[in-house]
Amino acid sequence: MASATNTVPTNNVDAPRVLVAEDDPAVRSAVLRVLELEGYRVSTVNDGAAALAAITSSPPDAVVMDVMMPFADGLTVCREARLRGSRVPILLLTAKHEVNDRVAGLDAGADDYLVKPFSIDELLARVRALLRRRVTTEEATVLQVGDLILDAARRQVHRNGREIHLTKTEFDLLEALMLRVTSCTRKSGDTTSKPDPSPSTCTSAICGARPRRMANRAWCSPFAVSVTR
Repeated sequence: MASATNTVPTNNVDAPRVLVAEDDPAVRSAVLRVLELEGYRVSTVNDGAAALAAITSSPPDAVVMDVMMPFADGLTVCREARLRGSRVPILLLTAKHEVNDRVAGLDAGADDYLVKPFSIDELLARVRALLRRRVTTEEATVLQVGDLILDAARRQVHRNGREIHLTKTEFDLLEALMLRVTSCTRKSGDTTSKPDPSPSTCTSAICGARPRRMANRAWCSPFAVSVTR
C-alpha cells in the first residue's frame, strides 16, 4: 500500500511547495528539515506510488525524489508524470554517478540530477534553480521564433503549420534555447508578440540534435523571438 503524504506546516502560505520522495528515513528527515528551515512548505512520501499520486493530484512547485524507491522507482515516476501532462520540476537524488545513469534520469523527464552524498548548499541551490525555471516556463507557455512555435503545456512544436516530432531531450533543449532568447528579448524591452526587426533584436540558432533528419525539414535557422502570453 502506498504511503500517505506528510506535510510540514509553515506560517508562510505563499512559500513554494516542495515534495520530498525518499524511502530512506534519515535522508528524508534531513532534506525535509533543511527545506523547512529555508521557509518552504514541505510534503514527504516514502515510495514511488505515493510520489506519483501527490504529483498528479496536488502538484507541488518542485519535487526532490530518490531514484530507488519501492512500488515505483524515480525514473518510472518521472516518465508517468510527464505522460500525464505534469510539468512540475523534478530533481532526482541517487547514489549512481555514471554518465549513463544521469542521461537515463534526464531522458525519463527529470530536470536535474544530484548524486549522493551531496552538499546541503548544492541541494538548496538546485531547488532554487528548479523554482526559477518553473516561473519562467509559466510566464512563457507558448514560444514563437519566426514561424517556429513551441507549446510547452502540450509539448508540441510546429513550423509552418506542420508538427515537428521531437524526443524528450530534443524538446527540452529547444525549449531551453527559446526561453534563453526570450529572457534576452525582455531585457531589450521587447515583450510584444511582434518581432523587433532592428539589429538590437536578440537572435539564436535553434538547431535540433538530429541535423541530418532535421535538415530535410529546413527548420534549423536563426530567428528573432517573440512571446505569446
